[in-house]
Amino acid sequence: MKSPFKLLMTGICLIQSLSMLPQSREALIILEFQNYESKEMRGEVVGEGEYIDGKPHGKWVYYLSYNHNLMYYKGNYEHGEKTGIWQNYALIPPPGFTENYNMPRSSEAWKEGKLYRFKMGQNNLLLTFEDGLGEPYVSELRRLDEAFENSFRRTSGKTYTPEFGESLESIQSRILPMIRTELLKSKQKAELKFWTLYNKLKLYEIYDSGKIVSKVYQSWEKEILYRKEIYINEMLTEKYLYLEGDPSNIMAYRYYPSGGIEYLKYFKNDTVPNGKWIENYPNGKKKFQGNYSNGKKNGKWKYWDETGELKVIKYIDGEPIN
Repeated sequence: MKSPFKLLMTGICLIQSLSMLPQSREALIILEFQNYESKEMRGEVVGEGEYIDGKPHGKWVYYLSYNHNLMYYKGNYEHGEKTGIWQNYALIPPPGFTENYNMPRSSEAWKEGKLYRFKMGQNNLLLTFEDGLGEPYVSELRRLDEAFENSFRRTSGKTYTPEFGESLESIQSRILPMIRTELLKSKQKAELKFWTLYNKLKLYEIYDSGKIVSKVYQSWEKEILYRKEIYINEMLTEKYLYLEGDPSNIMAYRYYPSGGIEYLKYFKNDTVPNGKWIENYPNGKKKFQGNYSNGKKNGKWKYWDETGELKVIKYIDGEPIN
């Protein structure tokens, strides 16, 4: 039986690779990751540390057996159980270097022998597990993390993980469904976060009891935020468009559970109404429509009651005019 997180982590590695590789190599890449044997699996890793009552205790460092300058894994044990922060180290030093002591490729947070957080790259991917994760799933995380480094950092000459997926559409259509399926199957309380290359949060999902209970997606162009969407139980509830990349110049939508638009409103300076405002009843019929100018109602405002009867009021600088 396959590890529940095997396909999940294969997908994560593929997210990183899609923007770097031509379409024709995708099948080969998938096969390479699925069949990859880590150096630990091949017995090329040796550990050094102390034992108490026959169990590892205190600081332990794992090296590559054929090159003691290359650290593989480092952290602390407490009576045989991993605890605190463990680091996985880059195995391919950049040109001109023979050691990798200052080049962690990913980090793990442990408590009482269970993994509660896994971070890949400098700040690209973060997985957190509320109930903790044990073996063999953690070995699968490290195996695929190493596979990614071995396959792509070597050829690209980069020492840090590149951005996860240049194209949102590519991620959504090919990779994220695979990741979500495995997290939903596990019914683990978990969080999934992706950042852009410019250290901006792109995607944040919360999982619980086999459901995506909430999701935030943000669209960036380098360091400029253009769009934000909020989902509750996989239903779009709010959407914000930042006009011309200005986070204080907002077009805001809110949606009913049926999917219909509850309101459309424009703001400037974050909270000051400025521009068109439309609000609808749950059945889709309009409730009111009008315009604001610098926080004050201006021009004709139309109001409909639930029977559809129309009332029109004209405003100048927020004051109604008979």
